[in-house]
Amino acid sequence: MAGETRIFSCPLGAKQVSVCGAGKQAVYRYGRPGKIELVSRSMTLAEQGYSGGGETQIQVTNNGYSYILFDRTVRTGFGPDGRHDPAFSSGLLVRRGGRILSSKRCGNDASIPSLARQFMPTGNEIVVH
Repeated sequence: MAGETRIFSCPLGAKQVSVCGAGKQAVYRYGRPGKIELVSRSMTLAEQGYSGGGETQIQVTNNGYSYILFDRTVRTGFGPDGRHDPAFSSGLLVRRGGRILSSKRCGNDASIPSLARQFMPTGNEIVVH
């Protein structure tokens, strides 16, 4: 939307999930272009470093559901030559009551930049998936 800073944008087939910031607040949107199905401003940011990578998550809550946007980098090799090829993944997990209902990968190279900290509070620990 006009006047907003894009924090995360992820195509999921015919639908799209995005988080944008304006002022000191972020907004989560999910749906098709021109037909938004879910909007929420209730979200937190969680970050975790790993050996050779890390993960950042934006956790959105709405009516008992959790929508977890993730951006993860993990090391995939520990060869004697010192290579550590990274693997990148990003997507959306949908949970209810601790149970994963859906897990979808982004159709692009989506990432959650450090500027996300400007628009949402730090929250819960990383959700394992």
